[in-house]
Amino acid sequence: MQKPTRRAVRGATLIVFPALVVAACHEPPANTPTLVQYHTHEATSDRDHPHGELDPRPANARRDDPGRPVSVDERWMLSHPQAVADLRDTEFGEREIREFWTRKGWRLTKKEERYLAETQALVKAGMITPTSRWAVCPYTPVYQALHSGVKVMGVPVQRMQEFNFEMCENDNEIQLGSPRFKRSKGYEEDHDDDGHATDPSKKPHDH
Repeated sequence: MQKPTRRAVRGATLIVFPALVVAACHEPPANTPTLVQYHTHEATSDRDHPHGELDPRPANARRDDPGRPVSVDERWMLSHPQAVADLRDTEFGEREIREFWTRKGWRLTKKEERYLAETQALVKAGMITPTSRWAVCPYTPVYQALHSGVKVMGVPVQRMQEFNFEMCENDNEIQLGSPRFKRSKGYEEDHDDDGHATDPSKKPHDH
């Protein structure tokens, strides 16, 4: 796997594809190659408004209703199994996943709990399937709709279209591919323009 790339941009970068609008927490490098399924991936970098359940507040002011706490032992609970196998107990992976949860207060939001429940039910029903993993933390599974009529968090997803749920600092927005997301060669670093609040050896406070 290619060595993770240091990111120079931080903040919500809003992405638009023809006829579909998506959002991401980072901006990809130029000329990102398109790869086959089961590689990490990211969206392109044109800016526009996000698609999904819109919140008029700035991203850093959004605070959805808090869900259940997450322990340090559960820190990889949102990640694609392959990402866990690749990154768990590595310096890069542990720094990124602990930074992700620290910025979220080591809690899920109610919307994230709903998304996890909906996708689990849709996978079990054979309506969607995981196809890849997101390039930045928390390296979530990317899903593809296998049938028409699929809705996730109230957002329609077309047959064979990929989708992801942006959880970075509780943004909680559905991202849609066109119909697939562009692929990236490796895992990407986040938060590097304003530094990391965590150290790989840190553990969350007791809840």
